[in-house]
Amino acid sequence: MKRIITTSLILVLIAAFFQGVAIGQTNEEFAMAKAGKFIAGAYIFLWTEPVADYDYVGTIKVKIDWEKDADKAFDKLIRKARKEFNNFDGVVFNRSDFTRADLIKFRDREISGGGFRIDDMVSTEIKGVLTYGKVTQIDQHKGKITIEYLDPYGLPDIAELKYDQATPADEVNYTKARATLLEGGQKFRFSSGQEITFSLPNVMGQSPVFRGKVLSRDDDKRKVTVQYMDEDKEKTATVGYDQVHVE
Repeated sequence: MKRIITTSLILVLIAAFFQGVAIGQTNEEFAMAKAGKFIAGAYIFLWTEPVADYDYVGTIKVKIDWEKDADKAFDKLIRKARKEFNNFDGVVFNRSDFTRADLIKFRDREISGGGFRIDDMVSTEIKGVLTYGKVTQIDQHKGKITIEYLDPYGLPDIAELKYDQATPADEVNYTKARATLLEGGQKFRFSSGQEITFSLPNVMGQSPVFRGKVLSRDDDKRKVTVQYMDEDKEKTATVGYDQVHVE
């Protein structure tokens, strides 16, 4: 008897949950699904299939108290799911007992957050230096964007920023800054056998200057291995690009 009552209650709540879904729903939302509700940045599908193309992200276990507020229950479910699977747009319930749900990601959906979109050019300050970059990822849940930029050595790097840490930039300044860094970075494209001057800290807290020949270069670590002479002894050392003296 209790199971019958519970099942009936679930059906009533589902009906109430979707009642008035069309009110205020935009054409873009209908392009994603004929039926569904948008909660905490995700579409909810109960016994329905999304219309737009999508990719499967993962499956989660579900435990919802249907006797309480459905919107709050789904909000809690989505926020918990994002701790394990951050990048999803929808939650699809196909099981009649609602014990599991599939997470999906819509294809070709433009993502925005904090006024930013993918490929937007922005400026920010990284280690005290004005830096220009391009948005590559947007995390609406965390309120952050990921940008790709060129570091002082003209090498690509990434940084995660809060929305308020980035400022929209125009193409002229972005292109100019990038060209300057690429040109300046050529000084750090050390080749094997090239003679360079570098500083090497010692136990006395000093940084004497040495001259040696490049053995190898590691752009990923921003380091170069050199062979040099110290007190008539041949030695090798691996130093950071910031320790190399370039003109």
